[in-house]
Amino acid sequence: MNKFKKEQNCDFFSNGIYELAYVGEGGEEQLFSVTTSIHNVAFSDDDDDDFSSSGVAVRVFDMIAEKWRTLLKDGIQSTEQLTGEGAPSNEKKLQAGTEYMESIMEMTASEELDSMEYPESVNDSIRGDS
Repeated sequence: MNKFKKEQNCDFFSNGIYELAYVGEGGEEQLFSVTTSIHNVAFSDDDDDDFSSSGVAVRVFDMIAEKWRTLLKDGIQSTEQLTGEGAPSNEKKLQAGTEYMESIMEMTASEELDSMEYPESVNDSIRGDS
């Protein structure tokens, strides 16, 4: 995570979804998944559309709780961009090991897949009986 500087502009939250480490008034640290991106926000009639980030607070949409939150900048400890342009690529995390891929290839080349039994509803839809 990147250390957050309270004097920093919070417009970057519109670039995607961020994980945010936040320490509230009680001193307990919480992790939030937040954004201000219109592509990820669920709007409702009671949302405060007129709020803009101030010098001491920022209004973000909590992706887990599915509601808007106003957070004090002093409480934001660090941020990490999870999605959106500029987010680190997860390509390496998604690559499977060669042994795993070889076992998948062996299984697909064998008759194991042909001999698998499927639920009756799947067999019907495959044959076009549905």
